[in-house]
Amino acid sequence: MLPVGSNGIVDGVTVDLRQMRSMIQSADNQTTYVQAGAKWGEVSDVLGPLGYAVPGGRASDVGVAGLTLGGGNSFFTGRFGFTCDNVKNFEIVLGNGTITNANANHNPDLFKALKGGGAGNFGIVTRFDFAIFELGLLWGGVAFYDFKGLGNMYKPFVEFTENTVESPNGSLHVVWQHNATSNEFTSINLYVYTGGNVSADKYYTSSTSNSTTNTTTAPTIFPSPFQNFSISKIGFPSNASTLRIANLTDIAAEGDTPTGNRNKYGPSCFANNLTVLTEVNSIIARVLASVAADPPYEFATMEFQPVPRIYTTHSLTQGGNVMGLDRFAGNNILFSFDATWTDPAKDTAVRRLSTWVLGNITEYTKQVGAWRPWQYLNYAMEDQDPVGSYGEGN
Repeated sequence: MLPVGSNGIVDGVTVDLRQMRSMIQSADNQTTYVQAGAKWGEVSDVLGPLGYAVPGGRASDVGVAGLTLGGGNSFFTGRFGFTCDNVKNFEIVLGNGTITNANANHNPDLFKALKGGGAGNFGIVTRFDFAIFELGLLWGGVAFYDFKGLGNMYKPFVEFTENTVESPNGSLHVVWQHNATSNEFTSINLYVYTGGNVSADKYYTSSTSNSTTNTTTAPTIFPSPFQNFSISKIGFPSNASTLRIANLTDIAAEGDTPTGNRNKYGPSCFANNLTVLTEVNSIIARVLASVAADPPYEFATMEFQPVPRIYTTHSLTQGGNVMGLDRFAGNNILFSFDATWTDPAKDTAVRRLSTWVLGNITEYTKQVGAWRPWQYLNYAMEDQDPVGSYGEGN
């Protein structure tokens, strides 16, 4: 059950489309038609055995509609752009009850508005027609590191973001987390390589190591996009790892989170710069230290994702969206602060802390000319204005 306040609009209505989740693949294997109630795990369950995929959710339990209408950052954004950029057609029920379609030729303004702008002001989308692509096995998973070495991750992260145009087959998150109950800090990297032609012989000392999904043997060699995260570069191995060769369904299932908790996300965006990234992490650490005596959360997660210019290039090639990233010439970093807790009495304190963290980051990045006025819709807090942050033209 969702906690009070989970609705997307004050005093609004949530329409449950979960029973509408059928999928049909076109005869020419170019398109899949997905009803709005489906989850991404169900999409990959259908398409995967056929050797195809959609650039969709990185967690199997995420809904197709919400992710797509909010933009959608996938394992494949470096290759194909955002999830919304890969929609060929939306079937939508308008406010007057009319069922219509929006695509490049029919209702083109509505088509673009639905690509990353949400659909609440326009109607209820009931079907998404996605472009699909061939996909085999992936290499990826999670690697856990000694928190003392977190600073060693910043430089290869910045380099990865700069080099995405040359190595678009990699997907990377650099994450650190505080467990308030145990007062433990953890450094976590999420790697996924989508370039195909993966085999255990390439990345492991034994041809049997990590060729299945039930082993945590660390790779000997990382795929090319992640070379700078190898032991020789960062100076130490992971403490534990789920890195493996697996299908999309299996990799995405690892991104699912437990239900029943209270969660608050909040995004910030700034230039891809090592000095800036280092100071942003120091700012966050100082804020968390100030509430260390009585943290309002049970888990606080700091997540950093690349937003390189190549993402926007793909979007523009496919007709554009309303996310507004085309305003920024260079490569950027998307940060999200995620607090998890269970006690409703902590709601106000968590919201205050989230605002404090993000406010301090914004103040600093503005001072050094690194701030990007962009709040990703799918991560935005209730007092942020993501669509407004996408620029006047959007």
